[in-house]
Amino acid sequence: LQEASFRKAVNDEEVPVKMKHVRNLIIGTFTDKNAELLWRNVAVCPPISTDVTAWKFCHCLHVVFRDGHPRVLRDSHQHISRIKDTGQHFRHLTHGYGRLITRYCELLIAKLKFHQLYPRFPGSLSVTPEELEALAENDANNYFELAVELLEYMECILNLYDAVFASLDPSRANSMTRSGQCRLAPLIPCIQDSSCLYDCTVRILFQLHKALPTDMLSGHRTRFYKQFKQLQQFYNNTRNLQYFKGLIQVPALPEDAPNFLVEAELRSHETPVVVVEEQPETADTLDTLLIDTSEPEPPPIPPHPDIIDSHNGSLAEVVAERESLIEALHGELEAMRIEVQQSRSHATHNEEQLRLRINDLESTIAELDSELLAERHSKESIIAQVEAAAASAEAVTKLADEETRRRSAEEKFVKMKDVYQKLRDEHINLIRGKAELDKQLSVEREAHTSTQRSRGELAAALNKLQSQVAQDTQTHRNQSQMAEQEVQLLNEGILAVTAERDRMIGQVKHLQDSVSQLNNQMETQAQQAASQLMVVQYEWEGGIHKSVEGAVDGGLIVVTHALSHFDLNAHAETLVMDAVTNLWSSYESYVGSFHTAPNLIFAITTASHYIASFLLYAKASSHASPNIEYAEKTYPSEIPDTIYFQVELEVFNINFSDYVELHPDVDKKTFAQLQNVH
Repeated sequence: LQEASFRKAVNDEEVPVKMKHVRNLIIGTFTDKNAELLWRNVAVCPPISTDVTAWKFCHCLHVVFRDGHPRVLRDSHQHISRIKDTGQHFRHLTHGYGRLITRYCELLIAKLKFHQLYPRFPGSLSVTPEELEALAENDANNYFELAVELLEYMECILNLYDAVFASLDPSRANSMTRSGQCRLAPLIPCIQDSSCLYDCTVRILFQLHKALPTDMLSGHRTRFYKQFKQLQQFYNNTRNLQYFKGLIQVPALPEDAPNFLVEAELRSHETPVVVVEEQPETADTLDTLLIDTSEPEPPPIPPHPDIIDSHNGSLAEVVAERESLIEALHGELEAMRIEVQQSRSHATHNEEQLRLRINDLESTIAELDSELLAERHSKESIIAQVEAAAASAEAVTKLADEETRRRSAEEKFVKMKDVYQKLRDEHINLIRGKAELDKQLSVEREAHTSTQRSRGELAAALNKLQSQVAQDTQTHRNQSQMAEQEVQLLNEGILAVTAERDRMIGQVKHLQDSVSQLNNQMETQAQQAASQLMVVQYEWEGGIHKSVEGAVDGGLIVVTHALSHFDLNAHAETLVMDAVTNLWSSYESYVGSFHTAPNLIFAITTASHYIASFLLYAKASSHASPNIEYAEKTYPSEIPDTIYFQVELEVFNINFSDYVELHPDVDKKTFAQLQNVH
């Protein structure tokens, strides 16, 4: 749709550009949010085929720059060279739109450079006073530079206006003709731009006169006053034309230019307002809205037989075959694309060469026509001179000279005529060659269309194959991932079991080493304990033996002492004191040495015997009892020495019969009493 609108807007008919096609281009910039498609269409359909197409191309660009997407100006800056080449191409064309195209290209380049310096300015240049102050940051230096750029921009618009009106008939009667309207139509966006530029320039100059001396701004004032008169004339001339009355309301400027030296005049300044009338939609516009621009769906592509057969094989073979098929399709598409590009570039190159050749031939023909016309004038003047000099006598010689000159002129004329005929024939041949090239180009375009269609079909088949391959690959990848996860789990289990086995083997080895060490220690300790036990047992047996010997020796000593004291008048307390003294000394010896234990045992038995005997003898001798009645009852006076008798039997462990044998002097009655007591 964009390419069709561009072709319809920039055609070779000398009529104004239809705004409906330009609006489609503007809508396309907002849809794409850039100007890439617009300049791609310019590259595909070069607008420099004729001066009319170039003029209408400049008009379309101007409107798109004003009302298109904000990125159009930034994207178009890199194409300034193309606009400049368009102006240079028609610079030497003295008739038609040559000079107009040059001026218009200068205006478009000035607009792009202005918006590059001040990107915050919209394409329509419509800003409020507050926005203007923000753009200049309320700085005198910025105001000064901005004023210069605005005046330069206005100069380009006024130059285009002068060129357009200079190319029209002075009577202005051709303003309603198609060719006149084609020339006047681009002035509508120029009026819109100039009104905004005038308003901004007036406000900026008032701000500058507040901040800077008036002498410094004399150049600005002079240039502005000159442009003010030209702009006033521009508006008055366009307002009086019948063509503009139904399209735009041209603003009216004041009679006198504003006086910047008087600050109060800023309050009386009125912003010029431009109103563009809405053009009614024509029938073909409504038809374009109902055209089905959707491409027909390509017929379904049957599956490749190799792919059907490959399903019986492995997945790797299927993927390999599909990849090879995809690569082959990519190769075919790339080859077809390269071939189409080469044919298109070749056709474009041939067309450019033919166009340049035609322009050269046209210029040569124009020069030959002018020379031929000059020769005709010279011939007529020569004939007149010959007729005037025929009456004189000298006319004969002059006539001969003139005849010779005439013949040479005729010969030259014949030669020039032949050259002209050759150039004309060559021009006709070139035109025919151009027609053939146009036919070839149409054939190439049809081939390109069929190639695009086949490429779309191949792309659909390729997408289908890619989706199927992606599904199979995803399934295979999922299965592979599941198998890898299972293998990974098994490997982890094996590694864990192996690690546990190694750990247990290490523990077993450690335990075996510990057991062997403990066994060695136990054997060593058992041997040491056995040797110590033998020593202790030997010492114990020796100690027991010595203790028994000491006890026996003690008993013998006790008996010996007892026998030795029968006839002595020694007291029992002497024996006890000696035994206690001996016990104390034996104990001190035992504390100093363990080996004196038999002496201590001997002393203990002796001392305990003497002390016990002493106590019993004392008790028996005293006949004392806490219960007197019990004593008289138990021990009557007629039984003498019964307590002593009982003590002897208990202490010395003597049987009664042995006691009777030891005491034969006791009578039988007494023994009977003693036996009853016993």
